[in-house]
Amino acid sequence: MKFPSSSVLKLSLCVIAIERNNANDRQLKNKLGPIEKNNTNDNEEWFSYENEQFQLQQISLSLSLTTTSQTKGPTRILTEDPTQFPTEGPTQFPTEGPTLVSILTESPTRFFSEQPTGTPENLPTKTPTLVPSRSLSPSTFACTELQTQDSTEYVEKVKDIYETVSGDTAFNGNDADRSDALNFILDKQFCADPARMIQRYISALFYFATEGENWQDSIAWLSGEHECEWDGITCGDDLIITEINRDENTLAGTLPFEVCDLPLLRVVDLDGNEIGGTLPIELGNCQNLETFDMDTNELSGPLPDGLFSISKLRALDLDTNQLTGTISSDFGNLVNLEFLALDTNKFEGTIPASISALQSLKNAYFDGNDLTGSMPDLICQNR
Repeated sequence: MKFPSSSVLKLSLCVIAIERNNANDRQLKNKLGPIEKNNTNDNEEWFSYENEQFQLQQISLSLSLTTTSQTKGPTRILTEDPTQFPTEGPTQFPTEGPTLVSILTESPTRFFSEQPTGTPENLPTKTPTLVPSRSLSPSTFACTELQTQDSTEYVEKVKDIYETVSGDTAFNGNDADRSDALNFILDKQFCADPARMIQRYISALFYFATEGENWQDSIAWLSGEHECEWDGITCGDDLIITEINRDENTLAGTLPFEVCDLPLLRVVDLDGNEIGGTLPIELGNCQNLETFDMDTNELSGPLPDGLFSISKLRALDLDTNQLTGTISSDFGNLVNLEFLALDTNKFEGTIPASISALQSLKNAYFDGNDLTGSMPDLICQNR
């Protein structure tokens, strides 16, 4: 349907206005009664009134027409039926469906999970905390071996003991491995004499420092059993650790220097792993060490000077690493050395003649390095 032109519409409205005035005229005449034709004043008043009414209707229609012609609907095609809930005027942006908010709230957000993310781990987290993960009741917990009466005294006493081993700054929040080992002790409320407390702490620290959560085999480690029952640890009859054997077991990380605070440690066998970093300078504290086997790892840096003070050492196997520096003449101090493997590293310089003083030496390997010179004659004469 098309709208009529403006001139035709106005003419039609004027006709309608005249018809309405005639109807009003008849009604008014009926109310006022007959009017004398010769009464000129009455006729003038009558026509004046009618003219005024006609003009008012014209103005009203004109305004209505102007408003209608200026208003634009949402579409140019008239609908046959009115909407169910008409509005006073067309909206500027009519919506035909639910708003964006309704769409977004009909389904769960993308970050919700319907199932647990995985099986909870029983192992401690790598983020260190300086207090036990569960509170200890001061009224019920006491450690007679450490002479502490409540949890506060217990925590402070344990930290004091372990700081003598790991240093005063070991538990300041910057060392995850040592803080995890401390919390393992505190969480279990482990109570023993200071020597046993240190042994258990070092065992736990060895686990954390070499990334025990990724070991191929970690039977009984960090369990409630005695550390001598942890797989790969050997103890004497007095339950003091004498050996740590964890070769070819996917160890990584670094070797903690605290292992040399195990007073009777004789064997460290960790070959075939991925342990990196440098050998600890405190290695010289392992005065009872007889076998130190860490070949086929990722060790780097020079050999620590303390190594040459371990007079009981009989086997030193460090081949297939990334060790650097020179072969020290202090090797002559290892008078009980029988086996020496330094091959496949990055050593430079010459082979010192002092090695010829090692009367017990049976096998020595130096190939696969950047050495220069020749083998000292005295070494060959001893064979």
